[in-house]
Amino acid sequence: MISDHVHIEKVVYLSLTADDWALYHIDGREDAALGLNQAVSTALNNFNKGGARKAIEEALDKYREWGSADTEGYATVQQIWDLFYK
Repeated sequence: MISDHVHIEKVVYLSLTADDWALYHIDGREDAALGLNQAVSTALNNFNKGGARKAIEEALDKYREWGSADTEGYATVQQIWDLFYK
């Protein structure tokens, strides 16, 4: 059967800016955005839904000083989540 020889892989790459993440305008915000991009893409690319959600929430918490754990950060993640699991 052909389906035994077909491998389909979904991969996400993120390049969101600090403004895209709605991070606070304080020093380190661009680095925080890069860290969030890396953490969220790694979580989605390497874990099942439950594991990905946990890893993403941990990343939002890690960068909370820049506002990532606010409503806007969770809304951004939800948009990415919806696109990835569409």
